[in-house]
Amino acid sequence: MDFAKLCIENFAWIIYIMELIYNLQKFELILAKGLEPSVRFARITRKVGGNEPCPCGSGKKYKRCCGANI
Repeated sequence: MDFAKLCIENFAWIIYIMELIYNLQKFELILAKGLEPSVRFARITRKVGGNEPCPCGSGKKYKRCCGANI
């Protein structure tokens, strides 16, 4: 491997490490401010309301059946 390729490869690693440090500093700044990082969760199934029939099939309302334990 010639010297130029070695320099380019090392430079790429240096840039990668600098990006990691920058992102870590941003994350620490977010945590220091008491803010949580913005992460969104998508529901796979829709949320069951308390007055809807229980999805277990008992015929009771969700809040009186499986939702009573939550």
